[in-house]
Amino acid sequence: MFLGRFPPALKVKVPPAIAARIPVTKISKEDAKNLLIKCRKRVDDITPLIKQSSPFSRYKHPRLGMLNAAQWYKFIRIHLEHHLKQLNRIKRKF
Repeated sequence: MFLGRFPPALKVKVPPAIAARIPVTKISKEDAKNLLIKCRKRVDDITPLIKQSSPFSRYKHPRLGMLNAAQWYKFIRIHLEHHLKQLNRIKRKF
């Protein structure tokens, strides 16, 4: 997270506990675009709240451990960019 991106060769599988809660479903290209737009809007909406949050309030991430709101926000941005890069890579293959 320090560099603002995932390591280039890192291929991580979703932990089984999370995979059980969020089943994988196939969606259309249009649905994927709409979900990305919705995600970006939600991230933009919570941005002002991050500055007001306590750096001592933390919530556990399955792989990264305890993160405060600012750290979660940074992770979400990095994760979103990671998925956008995945979509571009898939698009280039077609």
